[in-house]
Amino acid sequence: MLGALLAGAATVWWLRGDGGVKLGDIAGYAAGSVVYRSTDGFFVVRLPDGQVLAISDVDPHNPPGRRSCLVTFRPDLKQDGEVGRFFDACTGSAYGLEGRGQSGDGLDLRHIRVERREDGGLTAWPGGS
Repeated sequence: MLGALLAGAATVWWLRGDGGVKLGDIAGYAAGSVVYRSTDGFFVVRLPDGQVLAISDVDPHNPPGRRSCLVTFRPDLKQDGEVGRFFDACTGSAYGLEGRGQSGDGLDLRHIRVERREDGGLTAWPGGS
């Protein structure tokens, strides 16, 4: 019985993995690009300077734990050489490519930690690990 419980726990741990989301190689993201990962609930942004960010799609105006309003990326809202802006249709707030609030009450989008391995591979940590 104990063996079956341990085997089940080991299987759950193995399937869960380490909590990181593999994003592929940095070369797969062009400078100035925004890729939406709908199954993971975040955007991967490669800034023009080459830095890679992961930004949550959850509107910061939602109460904690609620996902009723999500932001989208809108290339049509670009200004002064930008590639576009994040936009929250619920409040009309806009956010720059780095997720900083540019209108409304100035709340920023939540950043998700991204690690870059020496081989160029990227991993995001949505759970805050």
